[in-house]
Amino acid sequence: MVSNKHNAIRLLAVPFFLSLAICNSSLAQDTTGNCIDSDGDGWGWNGSGSCRIQPIACIDTDGDGWGWDGSSSCRLTEDLTPQPEFSSQFCTDTDGDGWGWNGTDSCLINAIVDNTCIDTDGDGWGWNGEFSCLIDTQSGCIDTDGDGWGWNGYQSCLITTPGNNEQSNTNTCLINGVEVSTQINQLQCDALLDIYDSTNGNSWHNNNQWATSTDPCNWHGVSCANNSVYELDLSDNNLIGPLPDSIGNLHPIVLLRLSSNQLTGSIPASIGKLSNLEVLYISLNQLTGSIPPEIGDLSNLEVLYLHDNQLSGSIPPQVANLGNLAVLDLANNALGGNIPDAIGDMDSLFQLFLDENGLSGTIPTSIGDLPSLEVLDLSFNLLTGEIPGTFSNSEMFFFDVSFNQLSGNLDSISDMKTSGVLLILHGNQCFTATDPDLINWLNWLGPPWDDGCF
Repeated sequence: MVSNKHNAIRLLAVPFFLSLAICNSSLAQDTTGNCIDSDGDGWGWNGSGSCRIQPIACIDTDGDGWGWDGSSSCRLTEDLTPQPEFSSQFCTDTDGDGWGWNGTDSCLINAIVDNTCIDTDGDGWGWNGEFSCLIDTQSGCIDTDGDGWGWNGYQSCLITTPGNNEQSNTNTCLINGVEVSTQINQLQCDALLDIYDSTNGNSWHNNNQWATSTDPCNWHGVSCANNSVYELDLSDNNLIGPLPDSIGNLHPIVLLRLSSNQLTGSIPASIGKLSNLEVLYISLNQLTGSIPPEIGDLSNLEVLYLHDNQLSGSIPPQVANLGNLAVLDLANNALGGNIPDAIGDMDSLFQLFLDENGLSGTIPTSIGDLPSLEVLDLSFNLLTGEIPGTFSNSEMFFFDVSFNQLSGNLDSISDMKTSGVLLILHGNQCFTATDPDLINWLNWLGPPWDDGCF
């Protein structure tokens, strides 16, 4: 979910309760033709095909004031009007599945068009017009994609309805010598306990129920779904110490947030085992060492925040394997070497922050061709050479290359003046330009873009 980020964004669903009024709940029968109408809509089945009950009148199956007389829509009484929240163009839904009949062909009820989940048989599962969805009738939590997580109108929520068989499965974990019933397996329980022990859990700001003989899914910051840890959020919680290698046993976790702590040591290579991970925040810590190349195995990752640490070494080219990545933030570390050319293959990249490192070499021309890139910050590095002409056609709105060792003629990016980008160039070597419109634009942007020439 991108900051949720996407922002790792969840589909908003508004709790909805559908009541279905059937005018004739008993079986109607045309004794002359053995035509049986099971739902009171005036039409039935005679054993070989559809048949019409005779004599027929206007029958309203959902109480909206409109019905069906066997050939067309009909108005039941003059003082009733169609209810727009349940009907669209007089669409009548006789079984509550979201689909109905408007007198000509099948039609879709508005509530389903709005992605509302409708459960017609009370088993906790419904239909939202596209696929099955999950409902917790007690809490008003609606899950539109069946992943065990939903929305209750103001925040994300976890489905706990008895109708969800996957949620009812339990495992047991041995915690402090006590066997505890939980959704997750022993490997995940042990991984959570290892994180607690390795990062001085006794000093956390909030360690509610941690390392006690209770279901780990109830521990502070732990959320479970589909028989595994779904999210671990221990941000700004005074974690002190290294991350254990066993963190890789939290697969198939989706969200991992450990920012704003005092984590030390290196990023475990085992983090590459978390192949379902979509959001990884380990920023604002004291991590050292290099970024493990195994991070390129996180094929579902959409947001990667490693900024404000003490990471060193070069950016591993395996980062370019993150084909779904929208945000890559490695700012304010001690990274060196060249920017990998392969980053220019990350077509989903929306924001790229590499500022405040020791990166050297030239800016890869391929980055200027990234179709989704809107924010690029390469400031405060040791980059040399010219700004590639590929950036001239970029759709970026923020481009900062200040305080590097760049130089050269800027005419090749003159088209950027019409794109509305905020271009920051000062603190480099000598930039030149001959296009008068470009010069006027650069002067208007300020501060001085050619200050390295003097």
